[in-house]
Amino acid sequence: MSASIGDGGRSDEVFTQDLVWEFSPELISAERGDLQYEFIEITETEANEIVERIRVRVTGASSG
Repeated sequence: MSASIGDGGRSDEVFTQDLVWEFSPELISAERGDLQYEFIEITETEANEIVERIRVRVTGASSG
């Protein structure tokens, strides 16, 4: 899950099985008290490394 703040405001996204980032309301729900999921904060660098490892494992090719 990714939460970023840009010119258009905040955007909460998840990295999907299709290997793309898509909108997700789950982080907002958690902030409002829905404790179905546990979220652990990581840096952008850590997120990029995780995404790259998933891409390599699924596709067999690096994006870099």
